[in-house]
Amino acid sequence: PGLAPRAAGPAGGPADAAKPSLHYLHVRFQKNITGNVHQRSVTFHQQVRATFGPVKSWEDRLDDDPDKLGPDGAVLQCEQLTVVQMPQPNGGPPAVELYALGNTLVEGATFTARANRMTYAQAKDQLILEGDGWTNAELHYQEVPGGPTSSFPAQKIFFYPSTRRVDAAGAKTLELNQLPRMNRGP
Repeated sequence: PGLAPRAAGPAGGPADAAKPSLHYLHVRFQKNITGNVHQRSVTFHQQVRATFGPVKSWEDRLDDDPDKLGPDGAVLQCEQLTVVQMPQPNGGPPAVELYALGNTLVEGATFTARANRMTYAQAKDQLILEGDGWTNAELHYQEVPGGPTSSFPAQKIFFYPSTRRVDAAGAKTLELNQLPRMNRGP
């Protein structure tokens, strides 16, 4: 298990006091691990399963059930995972970036994502999902657990978990089941 400090808030300001300042990362893998201490990166190989989310203290651990991780946690499965600790330009605590490759599945309390390649940048709160040219990446999202699901298949999907914004490139279809109600007047 490991922990990473949460990045500072917007514009280098203090992080939101209501949110935990530590993030937990636990990685299980089948084959081997490689890394570079100077680049602050480590790569896990074959049948990788990782749990990521905020915790309140260094002693806390997270369950690897996506439904029990809360809105800011996720479980990731892939064939290769690279974890990089990124320094912040404002001198704040370093943030984590995750790069997953090969049959990638990410599950959170309100979303499921499938892709050939996935990148998560903690400092940007950005999840990028990419297809392989033949198969689209897919994002399935719910406003609340158990609610209606919206699906976004595309070659490249940009998802911002905290704001729930989705941008897509190479999308051919879009299934929205959570459109806001329109005020039709009296």
